[in-house]
Amino acid sequence: MKLFDWLGTLKSRNEDITSDALRIAALEAANKALKADNQKLGEALATMKLRNLVLEIKHGKLLKSKEYTTGVKRLAAIAKYRRGRA
Repeated sequence: MKLFDWLGTLKSRNEDITSDALRIAALEAANKALKADNQKLGEALATMKLRNLVLEIKHGKLLKSKEYTTGVKRLAAIAKYRRGRA
């Protein structure tokens, strides 16, 4: 009888180890997927920061351009003229 108890205990432990191994494998796969997603997000963030920097440079150049300053002055003159007429 003790032999069967002992075999039952071994079978139970084996099942526990197998289920733990399956759980660990699933967690490792999920962790790998999360790391890949994190890397993609990091790359996307770096790309967005670079695009933002380019846009800031273009915006700064635009603000300093002669066409922009001439247009702003023209709009200010039109607004001043309209205020004077009203």
